[in-house]
Amino acid sequence: MAEREWILLNPGPANTTPSVRAALVMPDLCHREPECFDMMRRCRENLVRLAGAGADWTAVLFTGSGTAAVEAAICAAVPADGTLVVVNNGVYGDRMLRIARAHGIPTVAVAGDIFAPIAAHLARGAPLADAGDQLDESELQTVELPQPRVQDGTLVGHALVVDRFGNASLDVDHDDMAGTKITLGSTVEVEVAGERYLATYAQTFADVSPGELIVYEDAYRTLAVAINRGDAAATLALRPDAEVRLRPR
Repeated sequence: MAEREWILLNPGPANTTPSVRAALVMPDLCHREPECFDMMRRCRENLVRLAGAGADWTAVLFTGSGTAAVEAAICAAVPADGTLVVVNNGVYGDRMLRIARAHGIPTVAVAGDIFAPIAAHLARGAPLADAGDQLDESELQTVELPQPRVQDGTLVGHALVVDRFGNASLDVDHDDMAGTKITLGSTVEVEVAGERYLATYAQTFADVSPGELIVYEDAYRTLAVAINRGDAAATLALRPDAEVRLRPR
């Protein structure tokens, strides 16, 4: 009998794939046994890696609903002298305001729902074309983004985002590396603006020593450049749109 697929429409729960559900089918683990400790340690290490953080950071696991996660994020992210700006356009925005105020965090609420007027307009049976002024197509501009490429064995990519730790995400995914001979654990030459640096293509920050350059796959399965316990963007003068050349050594 085929397994029935349910579609969850209420906020919060999300559908999981068959592979995820299959991974959950395993013997029970006692929370005091080494197997459970190893599993929790792997989860914490992978969370730090997905966040793009270095060896100075760790992840703390605790159980709770999505609201508990929001509360933890608000309390951890807003500095003591900071203010939280909340776009309050529904139940969740209001909940964030109440959470912040319960913890004594100053808040600024930006109210407004840009979709409600359109929804009311359509609910009356009016056509969508009458919901606002039509744009002149001649005024629209197309932006051509640079694409990664392989040139004479060199993988040429571009920095997309630089986070607050100085880690730079590139526009290069795993498939773009085909034919470059860059393999996991190998040394990679990173060239930015004519300057060349040596890095290791690895899975986690723990695979390299503090201060060393690392190329790895981030949470979006694209390549990223970072320095363990350092600032790659400042060291390599990396900025969004900067061209980054990777070649095996």
